[in-house]
Amino acid sequence: MVEKTIAIVQARMDSSRFPGKSLVKIGNWSLIELVLKRLNYSTRIDEIILATTTNQKDDILASHVEKLGFQVFRGSEQDVLSRFYNALYKLNPTIVVRITGDCPLISPKLTDMAIQRFSETKADYLSLSIGEKKKLAYSRGFDVEVTSFKALSEAYNKAEKKYEREHVMPFLYTNKEIYSVIYLEPEIGESRPSYRLCVDTEKDLELLNAIYRIFKENLINISYKEIIKFLDDNPQIAEINKDVVQKHFTKTDDR
Repeated sequence: MVEKTIAIVQARMDSSRFPGKSLVKIGNWSLIELVLKRLNYSTRIDEIILATTTNQKDDILASHVEKLGFQVFRGSEQDVLSRFYNALYKLNPTIVVRITGDCPLISPKLTDMAIQRFSETKADYLSLSIGEKKKLAYSRGFDVEVTSFKALSEAYNKAEKKYEREHVMPFLYTNKEIYSVIYLEPEIGESRPSYRLCVDTEKDLELLNAIYRIFKENLINISYKEIIKFLDDNPQIAEINKDVVQKHFTKTDDR
């Protein structure tokens, strides 16, 4: 059977910590444009869909992404798991890739590696090892999660906790007695758990713009290895957002 792989990029304008961040500028690109265009270099993804909300505030985001030539699905604001499921069920993919819309330096190479390993291992859930407290982990901002549509459908039907619905994948990776879960660790030389390349705050954006000022238009296709080498060589830039604390996966938006 030929596998069909769909990547869902989730984003909205009403972010709790940085409202409107999807459309802030990094060079000549919007943040969400950089996510989508870098991800589009993947050789293993068949379709990319932006999944945003039906909130009127997201009209401008949906219109922007459609003008860029990418598909858009709109669904529940708080029940993001249902947003994913409803974006996918008519398309019936084999593999689902979750990317958050605040990762403008997402690596197509690491994404392809994750998809390949998922296919080879027949796991139910696979992600790159990410996290500041881990010994071996990729930098935050290279986050990739992969599952099967079958497993995602089970999560959609069974997940009850608010954080399971809002953060999409926890039902799978917290039920390891039911689902096979794999975390891909980097080699020691590529492990940079303390570097933070996602955009949740103004400090995060400041770091991304500092990287842009060096790489300019090449930012669209520089590799993750070039990025971490640049931060290794410029620790004063890597430390711009060192005090930003990542929100725990059980933390939900209570607005």
